[in-house]
Amino acid sequence: MARIKIEGVLESLDYDLKKALRDTIDEYSKQSSMSDSELFRLFVKKATRRCSTWERVPDRFIDTD
Repeated sequence: MARIKIEGVLESLDYDLKKALRDTIDEYSKQSSMSDSELFRLFVKKATRRCSTWERVPDRFIDTD
């Protein structure tokens, strides 16, 4: 099983994830009664809309054991 360096992956996707985070916060502010799980699911939904299904990340952030 491959491992990823999450910080590096997130930084390599920062443009799209920043937009997804902004979308999430905007929607969350309208529904402030969301649980942490609901908020995270909303962020994942927004992120998958902003990012491709498969994203290219630098090899240095992947460890295949």
